[in-house]
Amino acid sequence: MKTDITTTYDDFAVASSHISPLRMTIANTIKNARKAKGCKQAALAKKIGCTQATLSRIESGVTGVELDLLFKLCTQLDISIEKLLEALR
Repeated sequence: MKTDITTTYDDFAVASSHISPLRMTIANTIKNARKAKGCKQAALAKKIGCTQATLSRIESGVTGVELDLLFKLCTQLDISIEKLLEALR
């Protein structure tokens, strides 16, 4: 069966419009912490071992963040997991 790229894109567009509030809270907390430190996405991505595109998707809420990257992000941004979880309340 052939995959229709248009259908795949449309499915992604619909899915991305339903980003969970939890994911967006984490995304915004990470993005705000990075900006507060005056750090560029590309520089932070290099420090934590991912691509700038991956960090961008995490910060926009398009994709969730894996635990290993989350710990690295918290370390680099000087935020605790507890602070991150408090933002979820």
